[in-house]
Amino acid sequence: MGHFNGSSSQTPTGSAGRGILGPVPGFAARGAAAVPDSRNFPHLLDKQPKGSSSKTPTGSAGRGILGPVPGFAAREAAAVPDAFNFAHLLDDQQSYPREELNASIVDQFNAGIVSVSADNVQLVTSACFRSAVGNDWNAAVACLQALSRCRDPRTGKGVFPDTITFNAAISACEKAGRADKALKLFDHMQTHGPAFNVFPDTISYSAAISACDKAGWADKALELFDHLETHGRDRDVFPNTITYNAAISACDKAGWADKALELFDHLETHGRARDVFPNTITYSAVISACEKAGRADLYANLLLSGISGVPGKPDTKVFKPMLGFDPRRNRLDSHQHVALIRRTDPSSRNPAIHPAVARAIFHVLLKEPKKILGPHAEGINDKTVFIVGQHGVGSVRDAIAECMRDQGWTPVPRLRSGMANHGCLVVQPRQELPGGHPGAGDRKLNLFAQEFKPGKQGNGDELP
Repeated sequence: MGHFNGSSSQTPTGSAGRGILGPVPGFAARGAAAVPDSRNFPHLLDKQPKGSSSKTPTGSAGRGILGPVPGFAAREAAAVPDAFNFAHLLDDQQSYPREELNASIVDQFNAGIVSVSADNVQLVTSACFRSAVGNDWNAAVACLQALSRCRDPRTGKGVFPDTITFNAAISACEKAGRADKALKLFDHMQTHGPAFNVFPDTISYSAAISACDKAGWADKALELFDHLETHGRDRDVFPNTITYNAAISACDKAGWADKALELFDHLETHGRARDVFPNTITYSAVISACEKAGRADLYANLLLSGISGVPGKPDTKVFKPMLGFDPRRNRLDSHQHVALIRRTDPSSRNPAIHPAVARAIFHVLLKEPKKILGPHAEGINDKTVFIVGQHGVGSVRDAIAECMRDQGWTPVPRLRSGMANHGCLVVQPRQELPGGHPGAGDRKLNLFAQEFKPGKQGNGDELP
């Protein structure tokens, strides 16, 4: 696929097929409102890049959209008896028939208790997933298998899981890192569901794509995304920000930067019509993809896009205008509450930004500060204080230290009250230690000259 050309404009464009990244291969020229074209993703699937790190599961043939899926025998979509059977997904050693979390409601339904309807069974089953299953995928599948015992004593009809129940089970598999089980459940729903008016929705696709992302199955993630874009329109099912994020992240991890950028451009160009916009996770993933592809020329436009957001929609802004940089004090703070509009992890105390974003900000404020800060602004330099903190297991501190070394600067902790503050990095002064007169001054210089070591814990909460 071709190269992406960054624009020097401070306001990202939303013109046809171009987004903020310039011409994107595989997109014909078109208006942003051309909804049919906005669903065109087969070009992402026509050829896998050489040396792909994606690991596709293999096994016997299934008949869903995913092609061969382990554990599925070839069957016709209308084979209703198979539709109620989930036993093949269970780990036999952890199966406890009639001890499932929803066993009681199933027994009440089968006993013909008037107050217990099929809808009640579905609601209780979904509630079991939310309150007790968590990431116990086997318990989730066991609940689905328990539904196969349901028989209305008046009509003899069974209870097929609805979309909400399937989604809860797929999410449990995704959280447990069992992408194989998540894909089998998704395949089961889309193969047998239509006979019961049950179809995948946005949550179904997002959970399945996220499972593929975590498993490193980028090809399957793109197949699912393409199926959503191609067939979801008929049921008003569209990708949301979570769906895009999972697909972009899968491409980033697989080293498919071009595909990650195309997905981001598609989101920027066509998502607005459905109030779908990139968030912090989106930008982190696409910037990481650019970094791996050596596309530092795109950093400025991506950061500007995150600063500007969508006109008239302030909630779409991701980055603060200065990106954590204080020109007056000449310091760059990599904490989320300083660089981002809203934190991605409010439960964590002073979390740092994604390391790839930290490196991108460092690069732009060093090489292209005027694009971000204005025509007369100065960016970072060898006198800047870099506030990196102690959070994220040192990943941001390591990232900034690496950037400093790339400039020939030696990162060292900043002194505060005679003590080294490892949460703040500065460039080692070019000053020789005085000889022959040991004293307090010598001790301070020696402390200052202790080079920062990657992963070293520090007192990151002490800001200067």
